[in-house]
Amino acid sequence: MIPQEIVDFIYSGQAGAVGSRDENMVPMLAMCWGTSIRDTEGVVITYVVQEQYEQILKNFNNNGRVTVTLVETTSYRSYQFKGQFLEARAMTPDEVDFQRQFRETVVAGFNSGGYPYEVADRYVGRADLAIEFKVEEIFDQTPGPGAGKAVELAK
Repeated sequence: MIPQEIVDFIYSGQAGAVGSRDENMVPMLAMCWGTSIRDTEGVVITYVVQEQYEQILKNFNNNGRVTVTLVETTSYRSYQFKGQFLEARAMTPDEVDFQRQFRETVVAGFNSGGYPYEVADRYVGRADLAIEFKVEEIFDQTPGPGAGKAVELAK
């Protein structure tokens, strides 16, 4: 089970990336635009732009391994989630609303940081695919003495 502190972090609107590797161990990475939790058993859902994920989806189907890294851009607090791919699917109407709100928050943040709205609006993806995976490990990736330390998952 994912600790509540990290559940809160997931829902606080962090920048994120999803990673995989192919059969030759070549890594791939692409942005994700919002992350949520399906249940208390550690199933995480991240929202992506499908057209950017063709090879990564092939990798998930080939080896089943998913990694998601989320970073709080103001403090660099970050966590890496590793686990088993479950499925890629169309987003539900509730997820579309969640991702729209996430996107608006990120665009507004860029805009308040000096980026013109039109630039921020083009940069932040409009997700149309949900990727579900079962979290098996979480690592604290925040720069500093504890970087790389595993987070204990509740039983």
